[in-house]
Amino acid sequence: MAAKVKDNTKKPLLEVKNLKKYFPITKGIISRVVGQVKAVDDISFHVYPNETVGLVGESGCGKTTAGRTLLRLLEPTGGEAIFDGRDVFQLDQLELRKARRDMQIIFQDPYSSLNPRMTIEAIIGEAIQFHGIASGDERRKIVEDLLVRVGLQPSYITRYPHEFSGGQRQRIGIARALALKPKFIVCDEAVSALDVSVQAQVINLLKELQEEFNLSYLFIAHDLSVVKHISDRIAVMYLGQLVEFADCNSLFKAPRHPYTQSLLSAIPHPDPRRKKARVILEGDVPSPINPPSGCRFHTRCPACFGPCSKVVPKTIEVEPDHFVQCHLYDPEHAPKDPTVFDRLPQSVPEHSSKKKPPESLGAAAAAAPAVVDEEE
Repeated sequence: MAAKVKDNTKKPLLEVKNLKKYFPITKGIISRVVGQVKAVDDISFHVYPNETVGLVGESGCGKTTAGRTLLRLLEPTGGEAIFDGRDVFQLDQLELRKARRDMQIIFQDPYSSLNPRMTIEAIIGEAIQFHGIASGDERRKIVEDLLVRVGLQPSYITRYPHEFSGGQRQRIGIARALALKPKFIVCDEAVSALDVSVQAQVINLLKELQEEFNLSYLFIAHDLSVVKHISDRIAVMYLGQLVEFADCNSLFKAPRHPYTQSLLSAIPHPDPRRKKARVILEGDVPSPINPPSGCRFHTRCPACFGPCSKVVPKTIEVEPDHFVQCHLYDPEHAPKDPTVFDRLPQSVPEHSSKKKPPESLGAAAAAAPAVVDEEE
């Protein structure tokens, strides 16, 4: 599905700059700090109004931690999150409470995220009453309208969470997130716990609500096919850092980073006659307690060469609005040996033609193949 055309001349709704979140490792009776788990380590991106940014990566790469830190459900170690012109990390308790009316989250688990002792009216209406929007019959009417909007019966307000299926619970979670009419919602694995058919219903619902309420999403997920369907731009995360950030179509047609290429090669295709080269990464994911020096992916990268293990790669704009953190595309460190690129995943572009990269990247970018399907 083609991504929506965004007016990038507008001011971003959310700007994340050098976000860091470390968890201390303590030892002994006095809880002495002996190390840090670098869950999120210096990531930057931005989200425009009415835009969906997908955040993908392996389990444990820091996606959920990043989303929760943006909302200050976890306190950041460093960085900035400029939302609507204000740094969320600098707000005091009262200002943060007001800001949270515009920033909500849909949690991953539709079972544990709803209080089993509260009715649906109480779950959805709690924030409405807390922020002084409505109470009594007026609050009940708002909750009923929200349930109808997410495809549930208004009579459900007197029921408890255990009386609903997983898909219905997730719709209740969506209704709760919409209760305060926010501008920005973090969708933390919002469909990963649901059946495929229910996933499609929830995804379509999120898209409809986005158009109706002019919402912006940070959509965190594992399933790249789902992310492709809903996202305008996609950020790829590995071991606490962003390795690639691009428009959805650009990323799927011509992924630049070797890690992105390996992720896309894992997407199954429903047509058994259509073949795809599967990229199997060797080795285990390094520990975020002691990440590798230089490029964090170099221990598993099939195209690793000289500077990868020593120099931290810079973020390079290989095409307009297509950013990648890799030495292969850095003119300062691009390999002189062309055989380095032979180790990248090999594939044939769909229309038997390769998109010419910017001249500033030289032969390095030109030699890097894109991972796409190959038809018989």
